[in-house]
Amino acid sequence: MSHFNKRLKTNNEPFYCNKSSTNILSLNDDCLIYIFTFLPICDKIRIQRVCKRWEVVSNLSWSKMKTLDLKEINWGSGLLGGLVITIPILKKVLRLCGRFLLNFLFSCASRENYASSASVRFMGSKALFTIVKRYCPQLTSIDITGLVSTREGIEFLAKNYKNVTNLAIGYCRENCEAAFSLLFENAQQLKSLRMKNVQISGSCFLNLPTNIVEELNLENLYVTSPVDFCQAFEKLESLRTVILRRDVILPKYLNQILVSMTQKSQLKSLIFDNYMMLDNPNYSFVGNLSSIETLEFRAPNMLNDYFLKLVACHCKNLKRAVFADSSEVSDLGFGKITSLPKLEYLEVRGMRNITDSTFPNMQSVQSFKCVSCCELKSAGIARLIESSRSLGFLEIRNCRMINGHELISSAVSALKTRNNDHILTICLEKKISEPRAYRVADNLLVIEEVMREYLSSDFDVFALT
Repeated sequence: MSHFNKRLKTNNEPFYCNKSSTNILSLNDDCLIYIFTFLPICDKIRIQRVCKRWEVVSNLSWSKMKTLDLKEINWGSGLLGGLVITIPILKKVLRLCGRFLLNFLFSCASRENYASSASVRFMGSKALFTIVKRYCPQLTSIDITGLVSTREGIEFLAKNYKNVTNLAIGYCRENCEAAFSLLFENAQQLKSLRMKNVQISGSCFLNLPTNIVEELNLENLYVTSPVDFCQAFEKLESLRTVILRRDVILPKYLNQILVSMTQKSQLKSLIFDNYMMLDNPNYSFVGNLSSIETLEFRAPNMLNDYFLKLVACHCKNLKRAVFADSSEVSDLGFGKITSLPKLEYLEVRGMRNITDSTFPNMQSVQSFKCVSCCELKSAGIARLIESSRSLGFLEIRNCRMINGHELISSAVSALKTRNNDHILTICLEKKISEPRAYRVADNLLVIEEVMREYLSSDFDVFALT
């Protein structure tokens, strides 16, 4: 039989199909549902007009959608004449998928995520959350950092979403202290809280569930009552992750806050990024970090050799370390960090006085990222590749004494001394607009990436192989 007739499969006969003439209409409903789950929202709506069957299948595919966010890749372009989301458009989408949603993520594109976001024509108001509550009864995660919230909107969240486990809130145009207090008091299952661009006294944090909250992520927070802020940290018994970025806190309270937020021995991750200068830095909090696995630290006049020595002494379980913007760190302190036995990821930025003399100590490091470190040389990077047999990812940017061609040549030679077949990926900056990836050898992949302010360590470089 040169050509098979396409027939629907029944219980008593096999399914015959000519591969050369198969089209999408011959696929069963399960296959179509799977395909439709990858379509952006605007295309999901459009395909409902193709035929009756596709309308039914498209409606079924919405049940697979658990997250609704603002990423343009998820909404598609040209939605009803333009990528601007209004309340009527949101209601139309929520009618289709709202009852299946668990995550409502209306956050702006961040430096960790370069996917562009659609623009919205509404605020985080009571009117919006009333619609969301009507169509999305199962939500457990809400992120509205991309919306301007109102006091009434926060109060509505407090009264109607008591089972939320993950909550992220952005700029509020009014004084919402009382609303936040009510929200935190009612959200007794809250595990993760993120607040960004909010002015707050800090007393509302005293109402957080003390034995439930595991993560606090506070960015650009203007705290007017640091004493209450510190007391709230002291009461959180299950805290595992603390992230403080560019928060405006009186310098004299920063030491107290660092001690308060690290006093729980179970803390696993600490990210501290603050530009304020401390008159008398207190490093006693480092002694509380015995269980820490992730440490990212940037603070003027606190990041120095003494601090790194304390970290190396107390943080034996450290797996991921990021240090940035310090001229007070030398090879003496940096060498203590590179010798940590469990260190897998190391990133240094703007460390102007470190050299490559300590690189042979980095036996366990799997990923190394270096930005704006002017004393590093290509030969030193080659020694790192030779000594660290498990090194799989290397990113070098804005290091003036490292030449890309020399680095690649040195890497090829260094890899020949390895007795394993681990692939090494080197990511270099590129001045032109188009990125490029190419293989130099079987175990060396080079990626020339467009220069960016921030390149996430989660960048899936191995997908290019």
